[in-house]
Amino acid sequence: MNIASIDIGTNTVLLLIAQIDTSTNTISQVLNNEYRMPRIGKALKPGEHISEMKVQELLTILDEYFMLIKEANCNKVLINATNAFRIASNGESLAKSITEKYGFKVNIVSGNDEAHLSFLGGYSATPDSGNKIIIDIGGGSTEIICGNMNNILFSESFPFGVVSLTEKYATGNPMLPENIISIAGHVKKTIAKISNLPYNQIISVAGTPTTFATIVQNSTVYKEDLVEGYFLAKSGIMKLNNEFKKYNSKELLNEYGTILTGREDVILTGGVILKSILETLNSEGTYVSAKGVRFGAIVKYIQQLN
Repeated sequence: MNIASIDIGTNTVLLLIAQIDTSTNTISQVLNNEYRMPRIGKALKPGEHISEMKVQELLTILDEYFMLIKEANCNKVLINATNAFRIASNGESLAKSITEKYGFKVNIVSGNDEAHLSFLGGYSATPDSGNKIIIDIGGGSTEIICGNMNNILFSESFPFGVVSLTEKYATGNPMLPENIISIAGHVKKTIAKISNLPYNQIISVAGTPTTFATIVQNSTVYKEDLVEGYFLAKSGIMKLNNEFKKYNSKELLNEYGTILTGREDVILTGGVILKSILETLNSEGTYVSAKGVRFGAIVKYIQQLN
């Protein structure tokens, strides 16, 4: 049985196609992993419309994804939309039109549900059990969840992400020192409540940590086997942050290659957010995983079959 999972985020639209072993109800093989970055939440404020131009970009990507889904003979398609759809005044109507166009329901997930899906996806990044903290830094929101597969101790979706904080605080390109200070201060003030969470490991999912893990390992191209389970030290994040702040977004692309395409103007914000979270947790680093919401959605579906 093949299953597809689409994650429609503020900055990215991601597709995972996986093969399910129906005898054990487990993921036996990843068949395809695709990502596109239309940034449908660009300049989006709560209560405003996702622009028609961004809607058309999204539909073009979904047309492409559904061709891949058809080629893979998927028996099930899961579509989850996150913060941009949550805050946009046309989020529900857009979800309905996508459902009608492709024949599969678009689920606008709450912040808590998004956190839980990230947890289900990221928890398996390392073999150790026990309490883990999963960090999912998105474009418009950041989810932090702590617990194990039997008990969730803490879960919250915080209303900031790489796109929203860049748009809020960045007044220069390259970013000014005071912009970086403002972003770090905003994050630390907002997440202060997580400082005493009990955990054995931290796992970070989504584009910021996977991009940092790729660059730290001197690669300019994303490779899942390179980043999955990689330990990203806080010192490595700080080193790259210090490098990134020297360049404007165009220069960053020239310096670091295609791995930054679509993230070149927000990657420093992502690094500041991740560093600030690790400092709040008094941690020297985080494991990295590419298994975020789209992977967690499949895990949740499988759990419901058992």
